[in-house]
Amino acid sequence: MSKVLSWEDRQTGELEFVQKYVENGGNATEAAKAVGVSDTSASTVGHRLKNRLSDEIETEQSACLLYTSPS
Repeated sequence: MSKVLSWEDRQTGELEFVQKYVENGGNATEAAKAVGVSDTSASTVGHRLKNRLSDEIETEQSACLLYTSPS
C-alpha cells in the first residue's frame, strides 16, 4: 500500500520534480524517477505532474534563463 504524504512532503516533492524536469532538459519520466517514483509508474506520473505543474515549470525555466543569461 502507498504511503500517504503530508501536504508539506507533497509540495517538496513537486518542487523537486520541477527542478529535476528543468535540469534534465524536459524529460518528465526521468524527473519522476529522480524524485522517487518507481520505474513502472514514472512515465504516467511524470506526464501528470508535467501537466499539473506547467506554470511552475515555466517559472523555473524563466528563472534559469535569467540566471544563466550573460550580463
